[in-house]
Amino acid sequence: MVNSLSLQGAAKQLAANCVLDGRSGNKVNLKLDPLGKSLLTDNLKERLGAALNQHFGEDLRLHISLAEQAEDTIVRQNNEAERQRQLEARRSIESDPQVRALQEQFGATLDPSSIKPRS
Repeated sequence: MVNSLSLQGAAKQLAANCVLDGRSGNKVNLKLDPLGKSLLTDNLKERLGAALNQHFGEDLRLHISLAEQAEDTIVRQNNEAERQRQLEARRSIESDPQVRALQEQFGATLDPSSIKPRS
């Protein structure tokens, strides 16, 4: 849903670090992942609230509370997906027969930081 809101920059990051905690009438409750704590400013909360109002065509009251523990936010999901892609790229390179042959023949080593997954 974050991508369907008219948000950019830090306001979009605030939304991506939140999960829906509930809605009752016109009150929307979000929980903010502790990693996004620095994004919880009045200005960004106002911008997110305005984007939600526009998206739903309603006058909503937004409440954002800081979660006590990590939440399954879009940011965390994206980070985990990127970590998995990086791990798969590294495994692929390390198991490549040509790479292994170069390592054995010339004593070559891999620099793990140079391995990047394909886009």
